[in-house]
Amino acid sequence: MYFPVVLLIPKGELRGPRAPPERARAARIAVEHADGVPVIVGIGALRTRHVLEAAEDAQSAGAAGVLLAPVSYQPLTDDEGFGLFEDVTASLSVPLVVYDNPRTTRFTFTDELYARLGRLPNVASIKISGAPAAPAVARARIEHLRHLLPATVTIGVSGDADAARGLNAGCDAWYSVIGGLFPEVALALTRAAQTGRAERAEQESQRLQPL
Repeated sequence: MYFPVVLLIPKGELRGPRAPPERARAARIAVEHADGVPVIVGIGALRTRHVLEAAEDAQSAGAAGVLLAPVSYQPLTDDEGFGLFEDVTASLSVPLVVYDNPRTTRFTFTDELYARLGRLPNVASIKISGAPAAPAVARARIEHLRHLLPATVTIGVSGDADAARGLNAGCDAWYSVIGGLFPEVALALTRAAQTGRAERAEQESQRLQPL
């Protein structure tokens, strides 16, 4: 169960409100105007039912993937968090990104949970929350995660200030906010890290510090 409460329901069908239709419409508009660029749609919600509806809406809109953060009214246990992703991936036909953002969700993924999630169908990537400051420690951290995860699951860094550090440490992707505003700067930083020019990647990152 995703939301651990007991409901006393009278006879008859439970008729709760559907997930807001604005999300479905936003997904359709994004895909229609993306001009072939793959679109990943966020499907996080407080109720599992709404998460499943958002996932279906994203798939119907033609999204290339979905991104799921385990949000809840009460903090979830590891088993409850796993159960959410298990429920969603059971009926999913597109890749899913695991969204790790403990500050926002109040949910902290353990390495053991990463490994369990990586074995679920259609889990394609895990968005880790930042990277250690020391380059050697950051590389060791990414290598450790790679040993835990299947080869089919990529590792992406989040937190724009940590992008260069994470990419230089071996992350496959950068889940960026500023990439939508300053794509040329974001691309230059990414390409520098991908081609082994770690110092250049850090320089590009420093350009963004005022922001």
